[in-house]
Amino acid sequence: MTDEADKSRRKVPAPVLKVLERMGHDKGVLDVRPLPGTGNRSHLVSFADDRIVVRFDGRETGGLVNRELEHRHGRLAAQRRLGPEILFADIPEGILVTRFVEGIGFENLPRPYADDSLGRLAVLIASLQTTEGFAGLMDPWQKIALYLHDAEIVRPDHVDCFGSIWPSLEALRETTAIDHEDLVPCHVDPVPENILDREQGAMLLDWEYAARSHRLWDLAYFASEASLTICECVRLLEAFGKGQTIKELRRWIVVAKAVSFAWCLARRARATLDRQAWDQTLVERRMDLRRCLDMN
Repeated sequence: MTDEADKSRRKVPAPVLKVLERMGHDKGVLDVRPLPGTGNRSHLVSFADDRIVVRFDGRETGGLVNRELEHRHGRLAAQRRLGPEILFADIPEGILVTRFVEGIGFENLPRPYADDSLGRLAVLIASLQTTEGFAGLMDPWQKIALYLHDAEIVRPDHVDCFGSIWPSLEALRETTAIDHEDLVPCHVDPVPENILDREQGAMLLDWEYAARSHRLWDLAYFASEASLTICECVRLLEAFGKGQTIKELRRWIVVAKAVSFAWCLARRARATLDRQAWDQTLVERRMDLRRCLDMN
């Protein structure tokens, strides 16, 4: 090994280097930098002619993700160019290596979103819904129950949980019940940070939670996490072109916000650091959920 190659290896974090060695891809590393995220630990590794992302299981998300399904759905998405190419995976260890994809994250796009960007996102979600081979079920009400159980919360109407808005949420159960005869493949977690806008077509990252669910779920969850205006929601729904109404979408946005709130409760319960930050996030999300309910 040359001095230059040895120096290159020394600047690579040991866990990343171990993965690169298993791939036979540990030579010629130019740079390694951590990527931001609230769950997993990811690193961008740069070579002279390539860039890859090495992802490790998050310390606070163990048990919340089915890595077998993540790998299956990520492969299916990559085959249809809906997600990045998978280069290596150790499913039991939660290690995933993908090729880096150039694009602009939706969190960095100017607002309001341009029609072209919303149109590419709508095409992406519509294409995903025609993908064969997806398994699993994402029932948002079951998801809420799972997260509350993980957070050791017994009463959803407790002041530290949903509080006084819980009865209004329960009233939505009937109109947002999952029809098992009408399930479609969904990414499930299309937050702006997980979506790249590109001229050749938008792409979804991080397929951890992907499963079959209601056909409005991905649109609603994106609308919720991106804080879309009513005008943006209308334009996204029109680009999607499947006949759903804005009233239906707004109803599912409320459910999406409720799932996100419950997920934050579970994350706070697992957090070893920054619990105060999670507390503030929960206060803000509860207020946002209340406003959304009042609008419906």
